[in-house]
Amino acid sequence: MIGVELLRAVHSLLAQRTRAVLALLGIIIGTSSLVLLAGLIRGGKDVLMQAQQNASESDLLVVKSSAVPSEQQHRTRRSLSRGDGAVLSGSPAMGGAWVGTEQSRTAWAEALGKRKRVSVVSAAPQALALYRLELARGRFINAEDLSERRRTCVIGHEVWLELLGGDHSLDHQLSIDGDVW
Repeated sequence: MIGVELLRAVHSLLAQRTRAVLALLGIIIGTSSLVLLAGLIRGGKDVLMQAQQNASESDLLVVKSSAVPSEQQHRTRRSLSRGDGAVLSGSPAMGGAWVGTEQSRTAWAEALGKRKRVSVVSAAPQALALYRLELARGRFINAEDLSERRRTCVIGHEVWLELLGGDHSLDHQLSIDGDVW
């Protein structure tokens, strides 16, 4: 019995070759498109994950006290502190991401009898990698500098040229608003 039905199925396939070929072609194209779509989704997910690992300055969230929406202005507000950053970094919502706080101000810097208005920015050792900075000379601030409260600063190229005259000696004293660094 089974042999007879099998023989009939083969006979009908041979009799209607075009229909059989089109049915098989539909199955092949449908299966291929599903496999291709699944591969594209997986590849897109990997690309998004890689893009999240390469954070840049444009990916940072900046909170400024002057940019408070009008409906929030009646609330008490203050700048985020380093303590706030420590609490945020311990939050499970952050998923173990590094949280850094940054404060800046303008000041007068003096060295070798020259004076210049500069921006002073506090930074953590991780800022070097976060902002993808490279130092031409010397080293960046490290955790030991912070723990021992050393008076250390990193200066930019313009300050180096204008206040220190481009001198390659790294043993200079720089005065910022009267405080010697």
